[in-house]
Amino acid sequence: MPRQYFIASPHEILPMLRIAKEALTFDDVLLIPAHSTVLPDTADLTTQLTKTIRLNIPMLSAAMDTVTESGLAIALAQEGGIGFIHKNMSIERQAEEVSQVKRHESGVVVDPQTVTPTTTLREVKALTERNGFAGYPVVTDDNELVGIITGRDVRFVTDLERLVSAVMTPKDRLVTVREGEAREVVLQKMHEKRVEKALVVDGGFHLLGMITVKDFQKAERKPNACKDEHGRLRVGSAVGAGAGNEERVDALVAAGVDVLLIDSSHGHSEGVLQRIRETRAKYPDLQIIGGNVATGAGAKALAEAGVSAVKVGIGPGSICTTRIVTGVGVPQITAISDAVAALEGIGAGNGDEIGWNGRHFIAVAHPYVKQRRTAFAQRILNIAQQCAFRFDFDLSITKLTLAGAFYMSTQLHCHGLHAVAHTQHRHTGLEHIFRRARAVVLGGAFRATGRMMPFGLNSRICASVTSHAQSSQ
Repeated sequence: MPRQYFIASPHEILPMLRIAKEALTFDDVLLIPAHSTVLPDTADLTTQLTKTIRLNIPMLSAAMDTVTESGLAIALAQEGGIGFIHKNMSIERQAEEVSQVKRHESGVVVDPQTVTPTTTLREVKALTERNGFAGYPVVTDDNELVGIITGRDVRFVTDLERLVSAVMTPKDRLVTVREGEAREVVLQKMHEKRVEKALVVDGGFHLLGMITVKDFQKAERKPNACKDEHGRLRVGSAVGAGAGNEERVDALVAAGVDVLLIDSSHGHSEGVLQRIRETRAKYPDLQIIGGNVATGAGAKALAEAGVSAVKVGIGPGSICTTRIVTGVGVPQITAISDAVAALEGIGAGNGDEIGWNGRHFIAVAHPYVKQRRTAFAQRILNIAQQCAFRFDFDLSITKLTLAGAFYMSTQLHCHGLHAVAHTQHRHTGLEHIFRRARAVVLGGAFRATGRMMPFGLNSRICASVTSHAQSSQ
């Protein structure tokens, strides 16, 4: 039986429509140029994410499973931004992803992993394989420092049942410093002894922390890195609003997460608000971002529930299907403006991805960034290589694979087509693809294979789709 198509009449649609107000998105707006005395490389891009977290570049990565895990979060934090680890994994793995970021660069490790004199070398080897580093301070039961064991101490040892006390570097040969000692003094001591680790102790020789030369070197290479008060890279992580997320929140806080994103496609819902209230009550000093919302009322509700920042935007991303599937959303500039007006001076964060025309973006959705001859663009491209997926971007439109989330070959997929429309700027190949699609016009949107297509394509393409649908009946 041939497939039936139904085209709604404008007379049937118009009585159901009510225009709330004029709304704008980024592609609707241009900045008027004026006289400037500021050179691009002298511009200050620092901004506040929350009251206590400052970013050196205004760039966040989306908490998506095809975008942000520890690799991208580390690369982004080293450049001055921050990454949000996605939640589509086990609690244990998500907490470990956060820990990997926090351990990558430590300044002073305030709570270093330690071993005792009676620990076996087999146990040390297991710790090294699990943690990815081989140096461990050796302490007694009351945390008194008695030595250190490193990879150099055990490199040629074959008997793994030997005790740490037999091969460790003893107390009298350690390089130790007092808490708060100047960086230059610490480096000088490490250079004199030709060691890569210095241990921070108090007057009773109890271990307080550890400093590594690698962390000093990383800090010199990446002076704009986004770090906490202990010199560790900052990282965010996302959780849902549903039941059972209490354990996930607890695990992330224990892992050292700097900012928690309570994430939902509809942030102005009671489940999200209640999750924020409960988390704020349990962790009064934790930085919490809530979202996503697209109205002033939604932003105000999140602020009253206790968030540190509001994530604004429902479906503005180039590959996001929320608006397409649900028909819900507000153009992004208007959504941000309404949120800021409602909050009256309380900071609001611009959530999700914003277009890909090179003028503006906050979150990283995929590694395709239009190359421009600036150092900042190159830094972004370097960061993009750390994304949690491989990609293949074929401009011929015969093949398109982005993040493994959508594809287009002989079939038409709404989110794939939406991405092509954004990145290709209505490439001529689109018309050919639309002519091949069995689609109809319904309420101003395209429907194909039971899924909604993006709004706003030109009437010529619309006409070609309509004519094809009529001819195929």
